[in-house]
Amino acid sequence: MLTTLTRVFIPFLLMELGRYDESREKILASIGEWEAALAACDGDLNRAFLATNIFSNYNNLGYLNMRTCVATNKYEFHEHFKESMRFFRMSPYPPQIKRGPFTCADLHSYVCLVGVTAERPKFDEFIGATREAVQYIPVIMNGLYSGYDDLAAAELSFFRNRPAEVKSFAQQAMSKARSNKQYGIELMAAQYLLRVSLLEGDYPLAAEILRQMKILLGIPDFWDRQPLYDIYTAIFYSQTGLAHLAAPWLTVNAKDELWDYRGPAREQLVRARCLIASQRYYVALTALSQSLHSEETEEKFLLGELVRCLLRAIALMKTGKTEEAVAEFEQAYRFSFSGEFEMPFIELGKHMQELAALAAKQADCAIDRAWLEGLGQRAVIYAKKADFVARLYKKEHNILEVVRLTEREHEILTDLYHGLSRADIAANRYLSVNTVKTILQALYQKLGAENNVDAVRIALEMKLI
Repeated sequence: MLTTLTRVFIPFLLMELGRYDESREKILASIGEWEAALAACDGDLNRAFLATNIFSNYNNLGYLNMRTCVATNKYEFHEHFKESMRFFRMSPYPPQIKRGPFTCADLHSYVCLVGVTAERPKFDEFIGATREAVQYIPVIMNGLYSGYDDLAAAELSFFRNRPAEVKSFAQQAMSKARSNKQYGIELMAAQYLLRVSLLEGDYPLAAEILRQMKILLGIPDFWDRQPLYDIYTAIFYSQTGLAHLAAPWLTVNAKDELWDYRGPAREQLVRARCLIASQRYYVALTALSQSLHSEETEEKFLLGELVRCLLRAIALMKTGKTEEAVAEFEQAYRFSFSGEFEMPFIELGKHMQELAALAAKQADCAIDRAWLEGLGQRAVIYAKKADFVARLYKKEHNILEVVRLTEREHEILTDLYHGLSRADIAANRYLSVNTVKTILQALYQKLGAENNVDAVRIALEMKLI
């Protein structure tokens, strides 16, 4: 018992404490000693004991690589789990892992464990490693990680804006995960389908996915179901103008002050999405600053940093820091491998149209001009389809349209109603024409309007003037 404790559980505890080098050293030493003992062993009972311990150590080695590969970009976990399977089958009495919270995969912020320093081929390498690893882990751990490979493929397809592939992979992931009670994988796959529903303006799909996500809240063995549900639905709410419906712990208090929250980057990025959707740009920058200074190197996902740069670019642009905004936009473009991972850009909708136009004006902008032009068009199309889904959601849930205008916005809206041009408004309100244009853009976004006439019509219908 003492030997098993020192050679199996202590390396595992070291891994949980983040002492990865020590953990790896002890695991490899233990494997060498156990394998030598197994080679000299006779008797089924002793062989079963030794094979079980070797199997456990290779499992630990596989999980350790999954913890560190974001920083190292070395994907060896499938080889370790393959060895684990070999010793699992070698034992005459293979261990039986009972179902429960322990056999629900604990996922990172992103499924593709690829770090910020990685080159594009690393994503394909990671997908290949997961495809092989999932041949072994569910067998030796009673279904653990079932559907993980399809989920990783769905995530990569989503970032590459390939909705048909996303739906295919995500549905496969959900089916495999559900049959093996891998609730976290099922929920994460569902949220990618939910986001595709906005891309395609498919409200029936959105309604069905939201229904399935709600069902997962009633499963006791899904231990982190509530926070994950809150996170994934908050993304939906932030994309549909319903950020106020997001879970309170993902929002801020009435004074627009963030509490000192140092959670994973995923939570910070979702919080920033909600803040930007609520036009609370300075507070969004604070949230993004917290995620930027995270000390968890295993949280430095390339996909996460791509999203963070884009959110910072939007918040900086909205606070008048245009040069910094374009610099962040250019960094996001580099992280996207020159626009291959374009979905995070498109999801920002009309904000992205404005940012793309701003970048296009910069003579030394490092972003391809043709791509910028096409991106702006695709982002606007996305915004219209997401608005369509939002309208149907509000209608089904009896959510009244509530538009809150600032005093300045109401003044300019009134001037529009009186038939004043932009130049007239600027003179009447002692503003520059550019300032009037900026305020009008904010009005259009709040009202869902396309132009001045549309804005006045909608405002009259909503009795804002």
